[in-house]
Amino acid sequence: MALLQLRDLNKHFGGLHVTNSVNLVLEQGEIHCLIGPNGAGKSTLFRLILGEHHPGSGQIWFADEDITALKSFARIRRGLSVKFQVPGVFKGLSVRQNLEIALQSRLHGAALDKEIEGLLAFLNLEAEQAQLAGNLSHGQKQWLEIGMAISLKPRLLLLDEPTAGMSPEETHMTGE
Repeated sequence: MALLQLRDLNKHFGGLHVTNSVNLVLEQGEIHCLIGPNGAGKSTLFRLILGEHHPGSGQIWFADEDITALKSFARIRRGLSVKFQVPGVFKGLSVRQNLEIALQSRLHGAALDKEIEGLLAFLNLEAEQAQLAGNLSHGQKQWLEIGMAISLKPRLLLLDEPTAGMSPEETHMTGE
């Protein structure tokens, strides 16, 4: 059973054909990179998979279930998680509060605190945990959003240009 299958996925915006009969199979545990120039439709494909856009035709299967008609929240509950190119952190909240929001639906009390501490260490953001997320460097915002995405313990994690705008050192650290 494939984790994700895209079957003849098509999306048009007016006269622009963004995805053209896309077929893709991802198996559990595989790592893939989607490479293409700006405007090629990579982010649109991620938005189709997440359910933010609806295909004109075709199907999206996740873990042997047709999720084409499901809303984004239902797809997330089934184990999808996405980090988009532009960081979507809560700028007016602290780093710690951002992680708490991501985790609060499944953890509470000491278990929540323990998971946050582990994520802060993993993301190398322990010293910044009380800082407003809006005051972080661009790379740190990217890391925070990656942390929020992985905190869901997804079966499939999609990262849309996770190192965009990062320094070479931040890019290397992200890869590690």
